[in-house]
Amino acid sequence: MNNNITTQTKKMIDNLKAVCTNYGLGNASSEYKIITEVFLYKFLNDKFLYEAKKSDESFLDLSPADVEKKLSEMSDEDYELFLLGVSSSTAKLKKTYYISYLFNHKNEKGFHKMMDDTLKGIAHDNIDIFSIRTGGKSKVSLFSGISQHVIEVEKKDSFCSAIIDKIAGHSFESVFEQKYDFFAQIFEYLIKDYNKDFGKYAEYYTPHSIASIIAKIMVPDGAKNVTVYDPAAGTGTLVLALAHEIGEDNCTIYTQDISQKSNEFLRLNLILNNLVHSLPNVVHDDTLLHPYHKNKKGDALATFDYIVSNPPFNMDFSDNREELAGEKHKKRFFAGVPNVPPKKPEKMAIYLLFLQHIIFSLGNHGKAAVVVPTGFLTATKRSVRIAYEIRKHLIENKMLQGVISMPTHVFANTTTNVSVLFISKECNENVMMVDATKLGISVKDGNKKRTVLQQEDIKKIISTYRIKSNETDFSTHVNTEDIKEKKFSFGIAQYFKPDTFHEDIPESEYTKLLYKYRENTRTLFNFDYLCAEAIQKIFEYWFVQYDFPHNGQPYKTSGGKMRWEPRLNKSIPDSWSVISLSSICKILLGGTPDTSVKEYWNGDIPWLNSGEISQFPIYNSEKTITKRGMNESATSFAKKGAILISITRYIRASILAVDACFNQSVVAVIPNEYYPTAFLFPFIQSQISRYMSLRTGAQQPHINKETIEDTLLAVPPLESEIMNEYLKATKQMYSSILIDTKSAAKNLSLETFDMPKLLNT
Repeated sequence: MNNNITTQTKKMIDNLKAVCTNYGLGNASSEYKIITEVFLYKFLNDKFLYEAKKSDESFLDLSPADVEKKLSEMSDEDYELFLLGVSSSTAKLKKTYYISYLFNHKNEKGFHKMMDDTLKGIAHDNIDIFSIRTGGKSKVSLFSGISQHVIEVEKKDSFCSAIIDKIAGHSFESVFEQKYDFFAQIFEYLIKDYNKDFGKYAEYYTPHSIASIIAKIMVPDGAKNVTVYDPAAGTGTLVLALAHEIGEDNCTIYTQDISQKSNEFLRLNLILNNLVHSLPNVVHDDTLLHPYHKNKKGDALATFDYIVSNPPFNMDFSDNREELAGEKHKKRFFAGVPNVPPKKPEKMAIYLLFLQHIIFSLGNHGKAAVVVPTGFLTATKRSVRIAYEIRKHLIENKMLQGVISMPTHVFANTTTNVSVLFISKECNENVMMVDATKLGISVKDGNKKRTVLQQEDIKKIISTYRIKSNETDFSTHVNTEDIKEKKFSFGIAQYFKPDTFHEDIPESEYTKLLYKYRENTRTLFNFDYLCAEAIQKIFEYWFVQYDFPHNGQPYKTSGGKMRWEPRLNKSIPDSWSVISLSSICKILLGGTPDTSVKEYWNGDIPWLNSGEISQFPIYNSEKTITKRGMNESATSFAKKGAILISITRYIRASILAVDACFNQSVVAVIPNEYYPTAFLFPFIQSQISRYMSLRTGAQQPHINKETIEDTLLAVPPLESEIMNEYLKATKQMYSSILIDTKSAAKNLSLETFDMPKLLNT
């Protein structure tokens, strides 16, 4: 039954969108208003009949149509008395407001005015129940009518008639008891075409899976009579999921967002999910400049029991920067306000202000969950001072409860890697860290790809976090003192203990192996170089010249469509995107354990300096460190296959053939499923001359980690086969580095490199 009503409801939404398209309103800015107003009208109509049925025992066994007939036959006086008994959270409808009434008059001249008057009448009669407010306390009406969006006067009647046709035969009666379980997924479907731009603050639409994980972790045992707040609420996915976990009757929601569009969607979401009592707390205004919600005395900002938020990450707020940095807001923005980048004001890290506002707004026993870019976890004091100071504040005040890093592309609208911070005013001696970046499956979402967390992934994240289990390369429980020693870094991988394998062999066997490897060193070394050079040539042909195979021909040379990309100062294939390196993979900066502590050194873990990056690939190191040395220092750990870049003096890159740590003159680029070593290494190689030109410092010329993070590259759409074909063509070529060397040497020969075929010449 549930699947059937879900399918029917989605079909009704699709039919409404089809009507808009037929009347020239498809993808118009007004389409979302029409769809949401009509859908909400349908919901309120059916909810009214559902509540009417519950309020009168004689109606219990009647169909919605029969209930409507009984109500229509009531005298005006009896009907008014009946309305007094209807639930206070339900819209009170006049008899002429029923959908059936409009349906019976849909062919009359001037029908569009009747429909608009109905919508406006419902809004007016129920303004105290369903209105939201602006910062200036003006009430925002529920409906404004739909025919105004049709330009041709002669088509207004037929448009409204077609709309009524699509909603008249459907009923929500069977799903009202389900509330959130049904309407959460329907809401997501309803707005899926309109979630590309939620205005100035609501930058990203939060997937239901992420909202569910956050809610179940924050409220494992339920709660009563609590407040829930989101200062950048968007469509309300996070607050709705949390309210459902707490119980809609056990909490009151408070929100603020500067986007009118977002607030309209949020109101719809609250109404659909039985949270009408929270509508007066939905505010349309600038949270950072004019935080609306005050304490009971009205002399300070309100504090809340629970706060959830997915704030915008970067945005130009230069016009307000000085005011926000002023004395009035100094206590709230305790770590500071970002400066205006001279060339890219749109990169101002506004999320840092929201994060400080959230910390400031927590009640005495409050809990919060905030979505942040993963780069926040490891930003150094030198590179992003405010991020460092916030992390320091959370640790020194024992407010950090946990960190979960999410998979790439889990948000459909951004390639930025995201993590969730869990914050609590209750003293936290230990921090739970979960690296969920490898979970989920890749699916197509329109013309994009996104990562979807399946039910088993969601359960694994929640259960691991709750029971605080340590699982290799997935989760760890870290003491706050350990985080202090790592300079307040929240980078999860730094706290994983590497797997080490030790096998005792006789000295004679060891000597025999050593001489065997020495004899083969030159052959293996040259073979690895041949692999790298072959891949480099293919990479440049496909991703620099853009002559990848396309319909049996090289793309650019055969006339493939190109567009000028000013950020790269060159033309790229028309469908390709320009992104930063840090948005597609993790980038780590190394460090050095204290040389005066002998327990840190001469262990089992290779530790590399910048000079050792001259090896290709990197099999060994002059020095080694212990697990303790790794855990109690700022060094970083990278697995076999990572790309290491020396960033001091001579810039060069190589590939790790062993798991290793490295010093502060080395940066690691960590490959992943979508962008593996075979793509990232030749790209880094193509950037070496540029990195050399960007070095600063007279005594010791260098670049920094941010230079590598901000490197821009053009990539094909994930749903295209270009990347897959490239990886198929190059996969074996690095097997002598990334797989067992001896077996790789047996299986590979020069015939592997069929260059004419690979270059499609």
